[in-house]
Amino acid sequence: MQTLQIKRIYISGIRAEFKMEDDQYRDWVMLAALSGRFSFAMEQGNGVEEEDGNGGENLPEDGAPKKAWLKGSASKGCRLKNFPFAEAGFGEVVLCPPGMKLKRRVVEPLSFLFIEFATEQTWPHGKLAIRDLQRLESTYRYLRDAYARSEEGEGMDYIRHFFGDLLAILSLELASSAERSRRTKQDPVMARVQSYLEEHALEYGWNISQLADELGIGPSHLTRRFQQSFSQSPIEYVTSLRLQKARSLLVETDDTLDYIAEQCGYQNAFYFSRMFKSKCKINPSEYRRNHRF
Repeated sequence: MQTLQIKRIYISGIRAEFKMEDDQYRDWVMLAALSGRFSFAMEQGNGVEEEDGNGGENLPEDGAPKKAWLKGSASKGCRLKNFPFAEAGFGEVVLCPPGMKLKRRVVEPLSFLFIEFATEQTWPHGKLAIRDLQRLESTYRYLRDAYARSEEGEGMDYIRHFFGDLLAILSLELASSAERSRRTKQDPVMARVQSYLEEHALEYGWNISQLADELGIGPSHLTRRFQQSFSQSPIEYVTSLRLQKARSLLVETDDTLDYIAEQCGYQNAFYFSRMFKSKCKINPSEYRRNHRF
């Protein structure tokens, strides 16, 4: 990982709206949902203006000197383009390069991570997905702890470390995503399977045999081909989608575990709780207590 400078960091509580719906930054910005969802858009800016310290949600400065970083990765092999509004939730991060205007709106009650940083490393801009949600959640938890320390004048070294860890995870995921994209182009049927799973993952009673019958291939053959394309089985993929939804409901609502189980495709709260603890290493009630602000 090349030289990394953290210019500003802010971790919010639950919000119904952003204080500023758009802004333009001197350096790279990462915006990520810790819970809830937001929509965003990017467009070419009109030059980087002098900041008043409030460009990123009235964020506190970390004491680092300001300077433009426009000769960094945004200008080296990164073709900038405007993005229309799209949505992002937990497991997805938005990277905005220096000089571009970032627009954002809250879609569902939101807690978020905002980091402005300078780096010479080349990054794509827009929405990027991270598949290892368990590792991502652990990294977010440590960043929260480090951020709490930074408010007392400590913790910036930890923030740099764990944000660097987050960027390293993202870099590996990008490489894996490129490989999956290559394999999917070679096997367009599996791209159809992925779309089907995303559409029906939260439905109770879904099974791989039904999907295999619709495609006219055997269940074991479908599973093997999907594993080759996405490095996980269809069942594992569906489980990750269900638990992603469950995390949001646990933090954003007061719904009972029975109701959350139903909303996420599980028969009852007992089976849902067992699956949640198996994958997330914490039971749903503890997760709710730990992640409420």
